[in-house]
Amino acid sequence: VHKGTCRVRDNSVPVAVKTCKADADMATAEKFLEEAYIMQQFEHPHIIKLIGVCSDSPIWIVMELAKLGELRAYLKSNQPRLDLATLILYTSQLSKALSYLESKKFVHRDIAARNVLVSSHTCVKLADFGLSRWVEDQSFYQASKGKLPIKWMSPESINFRRFTTASDVWMFGVCMWEILMYGVKPFMGVKNNDVIGKIENGERLALPPNCPPRLYSLMSQCWAYEPSKRPTFKEIKETLNEILIEERDQQQETMRRENRRVQAMSWGSNGSDDPPPPKPSRFPNTSDSMSNNSLASTAVMGSERASVSTYIVAQNPEVLVHLLKENESRGLNPSVYTTPASAFNTLAVDFKIKQSDGTDGILSAGNSTHSLNSELANSNSQNSHSSSDINTMSTASYPSTLNKSLPRNFGGRAGKLSKPGRKFAGSSEEMGSSEEDLSA
Repeated sequence: VHKGTCRVRDNSVPVAVKTCKADADMATAEKFLEEAYIMQQFEHPHIIKLIGVCSDSPIWIVMELAKLGELRAYLKSNQPRLDLATLILYTSQLSKALSYLESKKFVHRDIAARNVLVSSHTCVKLADFGLSRWVEDQSFYQASKGKLPIKWMSPESINFRRFTTASDVWMFGVCMWEILMYGVKPFMGVKNNDVIGKIENGERLALPPNCPPRLYSLMSQCWAYEPSKRPTFKEIKETLNEILIEERDQQQETMRRENRRVQAMSWGSNGSDDPPPPKPSRFPNTSDSMSNNSLASTAVMGSERASVSTYIVAQNPEVLVHLLKENESRGLNPSVYTTPASAFNTLAVDFKIKQSDGTDGILSAGNSTHSLNSELANSNSQNSHSSSDINTMSTASYPSTLNKSLPRNFGGRAGKLSKPGRKFAGSSEEMGSSEEDLSA
């Protein structure tokens, strides 16, 4: 098989060209052309399409090109990047192609990974119809001579050279095993003449690593000794579609668990699946509240450790006044809101202890909205706060007249404080297969 280019009018199409030897006799040439005759009857997205035939010597069969080559070699060279869902996808696509052949009453007789071509990373196509034959209903094809793929064949095909859709089902079970084993050949180290003895003794190919139990159960059904006990390709197609959906759902669940684990680690936990720690309570024990003097000393100690600013986020002075008053009525500690100012894309408002009428830390009524507006304006004019400055605020009582400046629709509730979030982020190269898999 060679890679080439087919020029049709103004278009050039990459193609694969299968050639027959120029010195081949008439019988060989007719057998070669028979494959092209069979291929022209098929039209399926997962079967290699016939483009044309050159009947003059040397005879050419021109087919669509699968750029990634045969499946067995592709599996071996791309094993690290192929997950289980992709492998099951390949088997599902092949089962659809074989179900199509079943409906056309064709037997393939050579289903193996080496005869499957990879069109893209998510699409495979059945090829090599050199051994394919049309059979009538309730009938079989009996081969007289020639080389056959013994290690892929059913016991009735090995013993009597009888080929039916049921024998194709056996071969497809072996092909599925190849795919799940990333291109490993079946019965490695066993001679062709010894294969039938192992099958007669009940030996079957072992469970591939990471193979879902339901998928291996399907393989085992394909390897039933009695042909009548094997599933049809229509049943296989439906079962593989269900297995594929299950595997994709499992992958999505695994990704969700991994995302939760990464998020938990970002919160400083030990990497378990536990949810992140809860937010600080809005109703702490009032006995834990600190006096004004202890708050000031705590802020000084915090400046030495974390270098953060103490502030409350507010959109307007009225809301800010209401937040301060509610904090005071509930005994909330302003240090609850201590966090780096850069964590919020908003304005950080500093609160300083103010001396007014001989009372520490009390904002007077006359200094309510107007003073806060001034503070906001001054804070907005500064590009940044010094990380070493730690300012504290008092939780003493405020005049009740401040409530009059609240918006009518505010409802007397304190606005929620934002919590810092975290974003996660044509040459003519030959492509032949060895004949070591075939036996006379």
